[in-house]
Amino acid sequence: PRHPAEVAVTCVLAAEPATSREVAGCTGNVSLSGLLLLLPEKVAAGTDMHLRMELPEGPVTAKGRVLWQDSEPTDSGRFEHGIRLLGFAENGGLAQYRRYLGQLTEITAW
Repeated sequence: PRHPAEVAVTCVLAAEPATSREVAGCTGNVSLSGLLLLLPEKVAAGTDMHLRMELPEGPVTAKGRVLWQDSEPTDSGRFEHGIRLLGFAENGGLAQYRRYLGQLTEITAW
């Protein structure tokens, strides 16, 4: 299930290491397989990125791929992107992310 959550995310977009750049955004919702990411610019579907998510226990880094992007900005001027999570960089990253999702499940159960 998807959980509404606003998490600060720094995305490193890298077609090639020499041309990588960072874009700051935040999530609109999160799930085990992906997230809704709001960014100040459109990023093309199929783009791979590294995501640094600022979770309450500390940052976790994951690899993701843009599955879709909304062509019109939200009222806040940001563009919505559907991101598929492809894996986590740290050994404990997946476990930390699962704990965070578990906390969100507890909160929404109230």
